[in-house]
Amino acid sequence: MEHEYFTDIMNKWGEENGYRFKIVQYPYGDLNKQYTLGMVSGELPDLTMINNCDTASYVEMGMLQDITDQVETWGETENFYETSLNTTTIDGKLYGLPYNSNCLALYYDEDQLKAAGVEVPKTWDELASAAKALTQGSQYGFALSLVNNDEGTFQYFPFLYSSGADMYSMGSDEAISSMQFLKNMIDAGSMSSEVINWSQADVCQQFMQGNAAMMINGPWQVPTLEGNVPEKNWKCAPIPIDKEQASALGGEGFSIVKGADVEKIWPVMEFMMDKDTLADWDHAVGKLPPRKDAVDKYSDWADDPVLQVFFDQLNYAAVLGPDVSWPEISTAIYTALQETMTGQKTAENACADAQAAIDGLVEK
Repeated sequence: MEHEYFTDIMNKWGEENGYRFKIVQYPYGDLNKQYTLGMVSGELPDLTMINNCDTASYVEMGMLQDITDQVETWGETENFYETSLNTTTIDGKLYGLPYNSNCLALYYDEDQLKAAGVEVPKTWDELASAAKALTQGSQYGFALSLVNNDEGTFQYFPFLYSSGADMYSMGSDEAISSMQFLKNMIDAGSMSSEVINWSQADVCQQFMQGNAAMMINGPWQVPTLEGNVPEKNWKCAPIPIDKEQASALGGEGFSIVKGADVEKIWPVMEFMMDKDTLADWDHAVGKLPPRKDAVDKYSDWADDPVLQVFFDQLNYAAVLGPDVSWPEISTAIYTALQETMTGQKTAENACADAQAAIDGLVEK
């Protein structure tokens, strides 16, 4: 759907402004491979869509054009969420602009909470208590994805950052406490040990089937829930906190490839990143705009209490990366999660090993 929408709007604008576009779509999992091959062959598109955690890697590889001067002359950066704009900012310079954003929040079954006499949790202690009270029969109180890939890292990030730690301080007491908190939920029986195997889609499936009363997930699950369980009475809230409010930021941006005709390509970027273009585009494909001034264009964005939770969470969302070693950093983190949740290692030892791996990457 998104490819077709993007093709239509770009071709229409191109006809009106003297441009012709060749738009190539790759499977999401093959995108980085195709860019790497393109760098070797010298055959890269002028404009590229990049996952927000991979920007730094491509800057390090010399693939992306610094467009700081063009963006500053444009004068629209103050309208973007700072967290979203940070995904394309490397060492104070802009190498692209975000075109969509997403983040995580707490979904909960309101009927189940009311039946158990449980308030929507706002802190970690309240989350643990609520999850325990909501666990009965085949239903667990809480679920999130701690799977052995970037999805696990993504879902863990709100807990890591809420503790006061970050991806560079995995060996800290704060990071250890965040991992131990999730392990305690499994040990208490409030969260299934199968979360180490569940993707974010699997977690949503458990929530829809009534096997989890609360879950961490993103706004892309809203249409899934509305379409599959219209009778379910669910709502969203900010993720419960330890020391500070936190979420995790996902999404993609567009960048100009180094060597492209920037003077010719920049007007295309201006059109793509315009407030109305982004609003229409993201609304059509079910994503959140990275521009704050685009939210009011659609009433279901501006008035929907569920989406308002996600828009608010964007202000507190931790960026995955940007770091040239992000894939390896993420691997160190989700490996520590797997080791802790399965009891292979204590949270302290798993976090210490993750810290050692990350230190080795940073020192390179």
